[in-house]
Amino acid sequence: MLTPLPDRFVNRAFTVTEAAEAGLSPRRLRASDLAMPFPHVRVPSSWLAQSATTTVAEKVTAKRRRVVAFARAYLTRMPKNGVCSGMTAAYLHSIPLPLRFLDDDRLDVSVPYGARAPQHRGVVGHCISGTRGDITDVDGIPVTTLERTWCDLAAVLDVPDLVAAGDALIHHSSPRSTTRALAEAAGQYPTTRWRARRSEALTLFNDRAESPRESRLRVHLVRAGLPMPAVNPTVFYNGAFMGRVDMLYLEWALIIEYEGEQHLADVRQWRKDIDRVNDFADIGLRTIRATAADDRDPAVLIERIRAHIATRERGVARDPALTLRW
Repeated sequence: MLTPLPDRFVNRAFTVTEAAEAGLSPRRLRASDLAMPFPHVRVPSSWLAQSATTTVAEKVTAKRRRVVAFARAYLTRMPKNGVCSGMTAAYLHSIPLPLRFLDDDRLDVSVPYGARAPQHRGVVGHCISGTRGDITDVDGIPVTTLERTWCDLAAVLDVPDLVAAGDALIHHSSPRSTTRALAEAAGQYPTTRWRARRSEALTLFNDRAESPRESRLRVHLVRAGLPMPAVNPTVFYNGAFMGRVDMLYLEWALIIEYEGEQHLADVRQWRKDIDRVNDFADIGLRTIRATAADDRDPAVLIERIRAHIATRERGVARDPALTLRW
């Protein structure tokens, strides 16, 4: 039978030194109800348990929960003036990141230049320049600010993913930052590394994007030399509501829709999508549907859009009955 933990150790992280001072034996610290996320640190095993998840949203939520648990556990060893940064800060701030990072449970921890960055299992240490104005807290955890975190992400994200992160931060329904604030942070960034990537991303933000995939797709199109589409407009025909679309080139009567996995798995959604495409076709709007494969390699999609635009430029007039609202 396990020796009960002292009340002050219940549901929190503690160090091996604290445990020894409380009279807990090394054998007790190896029991299954405790986990060791970092050397000399123990936490309840339930903190780090993997939950069964199926959808992308569930996986992302579970990942953030684990990052919070690891970061809270690390507070027992956090260096003086240490702060969670980079990918860890992004998860703490709920900034959308590519799914390829979900399985990396290491923490990014930064200290000021001149201090020794942590170097041990479970942590990636960094030395950074900055000011106290670059630091805030999330759930009681010291972390770089939204703006500094976005700037730091340029070291690990490409331009489309950096735009997706920025779009989420400035979304019109609940903005957590602004393009101006992010641009100011980029202008004051202490090094010139990845400056071009940040600068390009700032020119491509849109506060109407509804998902990272939509943001990435839009960036692929614009970087290929295509015009900037209208993002998530609501389409009306002769004043009648037709629906909201992901992206629209009104001048060329072309809709671009991103189809996620749910559109294939849900039969009713699939049928609704077909009816929707037909309804738009009836008023002269062609729909090109994009998938995750087009995100990975957008060349075919881009050429299909170019071909459509070239055809429309040969004299097909815009229908004045088509109007947009946001």
